[in-house]
Amino acid sequence: MKWEKGAKETLIGYGLAAGVLLIGSLYIMNKSEVREGERSLRQESGLVKVVKEESSTISNGGIERNSIRKKPEIRKGLQKTATYDFDNYISAIFDIESSDNPNAQRYEPGINDTSYGLGQILTNVALTLERRNPNLPRISDYSGLDEKLESDERKLAEESLVRLYGKRARVKTKRGGWEIQEIKIDGNFEGDLVAQEFLRRIQRKHNLRVKGELDDATYQAIQKERHLQDMLTNPKINEAYTRALFREELEYFNDAELAVAAYNAGRPAVINAAYQTMLNEFLGTSLKPDGVIGNKSREVIRKFQERYGLRVDGILGPNTKARIREVYETLIGKSPLKGAMPQNRYTPNHVRKFNAALETIEKHKKTRN
Repeated sequence: MKWEKGAKETLIGYGLAAGVLLIGSLYIMNKSEVREGERSLRQESGLVKVVKEESSTISNGGIERNSIRKKPEIRKGLQKTATYDFDNYISAIFDIESSDNPNAQRYEPGINDTSYGLGQILTNVALTLERRNPNLPRISDYSGLDEKLESDERKLAEESLVRLYGKRARVKTKRGGWEIQEIKIDGNFEGDLVAQEFLRRIQRKHNLRVKGELDDATYQAIQKERHLQDMLTNPKINEAYTRALFREELEYFNDAELAVAAYNAGRPAVINAAYQTMLNEFLGTSLKPDGVIGNKSREVIRKFQERYGLRVDGILGPNTKARIREVYETLIGKSPLKGAMPQNRYTPNHVRKFNAALETIEKHKKTRN
């Protein structure tokens, strides 16, 4: 009986040990599979030596490979002080975006849109915010606009174009060269290259036939743009939209600096920079984390997709993002990044200015106290 009892205990002990070994083996096999995938991926096509990212939409400076593993210097200032509230953030945005000028405006030729007012809100961004936030002031009520272009309104149309874009523009001359010319406010668009350029901007933005001629539809589009300009240079309306946009970014990233980066470069750029950074960390590649998915990024993404059984299209889609986060967490042992500072020529400096504005606000607080 004693022997039988001892045998049973021994068998139970062996069973437990075998179970533990089996679970451990499965874990090691799973982790080995991911590490093997990482090793294979780095060896294929010399990916370890991938050069700096190419960008067709943003001109960027270089970045050292090792610098992506360091905390950006711009993050230190905000971490030292925890006294900033949401109103402080908005005040800092007004400072760096418009120098607190409610009538400030800036045309962005790369996206054919104009930012207005204290927070420099783009018209297309404002219209998107309006659709998402029913509590915001309505800016797209175009009732009362003229439907037909009258002969005496052609000069008024030119004056509206000047209000929207200024008096000068770089235009292509009949000889084929480029030069800066000034619009002629005389109601005659024929031969006025600047007025025609402004009309083409309006037509492209409103999906009209781009011909540089003034017609009824183009005149209505000009009136809509002037209406949006008036709305977004209203300080109270602009502040409401600035608050709505920044709050969305702050709630998404839970980080004031990344929220400002998204406000400046767009949320997709901040998210893309995070995936470029994660790929660099566990593959040893040297993609520039500028937030732009160019040819080099797509090359690395295709190799990653091929190794991990994903659809090979070079697109940073939902399935690819999920797999990158999984591999990053397994290999690096840290939570996946939700966002990263786009390393372009503009955004890091924009965030530095934001931090400096916050420090000025803090100094004023201390002075008042």
